Amino acid sequence: MMEMASAERMASIVQHHIFSTELQLLESELSRRPPFPNCCDPIRSGPILAEFLPLDVALQEARSEYAAEAEAMQRETLEARREVLGPRHPHTLISMSNLASTFSHLGRYAEAEAMQREELEVSREMLGPRHPDTLASMGTFARTLMHLARHAEAEAMQRET
Repeated sequence: MMEMASAERMASIVQHHIFSTELQLLESELSRRPPFPNCCDPIRSGPILAEFLPLDVALQEARSEYAAEAEAMQRETLEARREVLGPRHPHTLISMSNLASTFSHLGRYAEAEAMQREELEVSREMLGPRHPDTLASMGTFARTLMHLARHAEAEAMQRET
């Protein structure tokens, strides 16, 4: 049990490092750029937005650098919790949610959706449809559906919360 908590904590630290690195890259890039007086003008902002494409590539590289490590730790924790605690235990559901979040942050929305759908189904059954954790899962799942351009499903899910 202690090893699972350590692996989950380590995965959380790695994920935090990913986003800290992204923030540092963004702050560094923005500090080198002059202010944009026309940034709200849709005609003039096109070239400005194009300048940020290299930054987007840098952020994606930072994400992928640590993503494999975070994903591996989260998968290991999830499998251990499924084995030791069972697939319906609240801590197992937390591990499922964490792994789904990693998928989502990496733009792997189809994988996130599959994990979130399974987690939500078990949450509704084990915790109930109005439990705060179930409602939080529904909100996260709705955001994933939005990323997948399934707006009607996302809206329906949001209305349930």
